[in-house]
Amino acid sequence: MHEKQFESLRKKGLSDAAVEKALAKIASRERHQPLYNVSPYAFTKLLGDANGMAKNLTAYIKGFSPKVREIFEKFEFEKEIEKLDEANRLFEVVRALSALISNAPFALPLSG
Repeated sequence: MHEKQFESLRKKGLSDAAVEKALAKIASRERHQPLYNVSPYAFTKLLGDANGMAKNLTAYIKGFSPKVREIFEKFEFEKEIEKLDEANRLFEVVRALSALISNAPFALPLSG
């Protein structure tokens, strides 16, 4: 969702901080907290590339707004992604998570 806005702001030559501030302002209209994702990935797209799952999931996580990235970094999700990938479990975990989210009783957009 915010990927196109991100690209547009980057083309204007704005600093990373200015881009994040603009995206936070846009996202704040839709939510109480400025949550956005600028990656080109959604769970359905992640599931479509089993071989690139670890790399693409990491890019998806890095596409979130700064506060969300801080949470992922605090819990060292990239290390967990590597462990799951090495154990050939990452695809199954992402597929299960995707099913849980898509069947949740609330609306949660799966795209960036």
